[in-house]
Amino acid sequence: MATTSAVSVLAAMKSLGTDATSSQPAPKQTLLYAAPHTSPPSDLTQEKQLHAHITATAQRDPTAAVDLILSRIQWATPWRDGQPHILCFERLRFELDIVQLRLRGTLNYSTLDNGLYNALLRSITQPVLDKNERRQSFYPADQSPNVLAHKRQAVALARLLIERIQRTRPVQALLFANMDYFQNWPLEEICPELGIKTLCLSREHYVSDFLRKRKQAILRESGFRYRGDGIALFGECSLPVFTETNVCPPEKLHVTGAPRFDAWRDLRPDIARRNNITLLSFSGGKYQASACYPQVLETFARLSHSFWTARGCNYIIKCKTTAERETVRQMLKNYPKHKCQLRLGNLLEILFRSRLVIGINSLALLEALLSDAQIVVPYWSDARQTPEQSMLDPTDLLTRRCVTFAESPRELRRLITRAARSKPRPLSAEQRAERLTLLRRYFHYPEDTTCTACVEKFLLSAIGANNG
Repeated sequence: MATTSAVSVLAAMKSLGTDATSSQPAPKQTLLYAAPHTSPPSDLTQEKQLHAHITATAQRDPTAAVDLILSRIQWATPWRDGQPHILCFERLRFELDIVQLRLRGTLNYSTLDNGLYNALLRSITQPVLDKNERRQSFYPADQSPNVLAHKRQAVALARLLIERIQRTRPVQALLFANMDYFQNWPLEEICPELGIKTLCLSREHYVSDFLRKRKQAILRESGFRYRGDGIALFGECSLPVFTETNVCPPEKLHVTGAPRFDAWRDLRPDIARRNNITLLSFSGGKYQASACYPQVLETFARLSHSFWTARGCNYIIKCKTTAERETVRQMLKNYPKHKCQLRLGNLLEILFRSRLVIGINSLALLEALLSDAQIVVPYWSDARQTPEQSMLDPTDLLTRRCVTFAESPRELRRLITRAARSKPRPLSAEQRAERLTLLRRYFHYPEDTTCTACVEKFLLSAIGANNG
C-alpha cells in the first residue's frame, strides 16, 4: 500500500492513463498530481482516536501497541528486490517529498505516520515531560533526572518498535524530516547497534539571515549535537546554520534540493485553468508581519465578492495548519459577504492554477516562482522589512523583476483587480529563466537531473550501498 497522501497521487496518475508505479521518471502531463497535506475532518477525528488508543494500549501492553503500529505502516510497493529499504517517518509537507521519491526513485520507501510513533512515546506517563523538556533541540543534551528517566523508557519503546520492524521487513535506514526533534533521539540511540542508519531530509530550510541567526542561537543555547548519519538540505543557504555552530560534521551535510519540486518538471502551462487569486496566509507571528496581515485579508476578502473582481475567479486562502485555518475563519467573520475558499492541501495545484499569489517569508512563496503566477509581497507596516529580515530583498534587481512589492493596501487592491479582470498570459522564456535563477538562490534545483536523484545519491552514500 501507499501512504494516505500517496494514494491520492497514484489514483490521479492512473486516471491520466499513467503507470504511476513505474520507477521511470513521470511523463509530462497537463493535469496535476499533488498530494493533499491534510485529511478531511472526519479522518482527523479518527486519527486522533487511533493515537489515543495506541497510547492507552502501550500503557498496558507495549508489544500490542507496537503491533498495531506495524499494521499501519505503508510498506513500499512495488517492492524492488535488491534495493535498500528506507523507512520514512511521515510528517506534514514531508509527505510530498516521499511521494516524489516513490514515483521517481529506485529504492524501497515505506512510511510510518510520525503521529503513531509519538502516540507510543506519550504512553510514558512517569515522568511526564513539560514543553520545555520536550523543546526542539534541547532534549538530547538535557541531563536532568526527569529527562534521563524519560530517555531510558523512550529507548526501550523505540527498541521494541524497530526490532519488530526488522523481523517483519528489515530496513537499512530511517529517514526523518527534522534533525533535532526529541522523538528522534531514542531511535538514534539504538539504531547504530542494529546496523541501521538514521538520516534526515530536512523540511526546515533557512532562507533569510533572520531565520539562520535565530536557529543558530537556539542550537548554541541548547548545546545540540547531531548524532545521526547524514542531513540532506534543500539548498546551500541552510549550510551556515550547521557549519557555523559545529552541530554536525561537514561531511554529513549534503545539498540535494526538495524532491517535491520535481513534480513541476512534468507540468505545461495551462492558461485556461489559471483562475485562482491566491493568498498564502501569514497570520502567525513567525512570518514577522502580523500587523500587516489583517489589512491584506480585508482587501482580499472584500474583492472576493465584488462583481468586477470575483467573476470567473477563485479566491483561495492557503493555510498551513488546521489551527491557522480556524484563525483565518474567525477573522473572515468580519466580512460576511466574502467568497474566499480556505484550503489546507494541494499547494502545487493551487499555485499552478493561480494568476496571482500573495505572501511573505514562506517557502511556498518561493515555490510559486515555478508557476506562471504574478507574485506579490505586501510591503507596508511590519511587512516592510530589512533585507536581513525578509526572505526576498526589494532592493535586489533580479528580485524586483520577478516579484512585485505592494507598498499599500490600495496598491494591493489595484494588483488583485488587474489580475482578476485580465486574461492570464504565459511567461516568456526570459521571464522563466529569471525566475529559475532567483529560485536557485534559495533551493538546489538542478537542470540535468532531479532532486529525487540527488536525495537517492545521498541515501546510498550514507548506507554504503551500490545502486548499480
